[in-house]
Amino acid sequence: MNTLRHNPRKVKKETLIDALNKEVKFHKAGGTSYRKDTANLSLHVAKNVDDVSLFLNPRSSRQLVKNLLSAYDKYRQQDVTKMLHVTAKNLYLNHNLSDEMKAHLKRKMRTRNSKQPLLVKSRYKR
Repeated sequence: MNTLRHNPRKVKKETLIDALNKEVKFHKAGGTSYRKDTANLSLHVAKNVDDVSLFLNPRSSRQLVKNLLSAYDKYRQQDVTKMLHVTAKNLYLNHNLSDEMKAHLKRKMRTRNSKQPLLVKSRYKR
């Protein structure tokens, strides 16, 4: 089963910004002030970058955030980098999954969310 398309499609900047806006709204509803600031800084960085693919590579993402947020400490920069990298990677994977893989994942999620308990085989002999 081929999980990714043969010709991967790029994630649009607007798609990343929409996802980060959702992240900001999510944290406004009950996140810590640190998380709220991290989400807002991630959105700020994303708006100042034209090529979303830079966030797919942790090194280029880290360097970009370091350049744009040089006034912040390294821990804040790491958190912003991680949020941008994880969000961009998830968007890329969801955007480029084959239709059969999407259907497979949908079936798995439906099974997982069903009200029937899942049977788990024990690895240990009794």
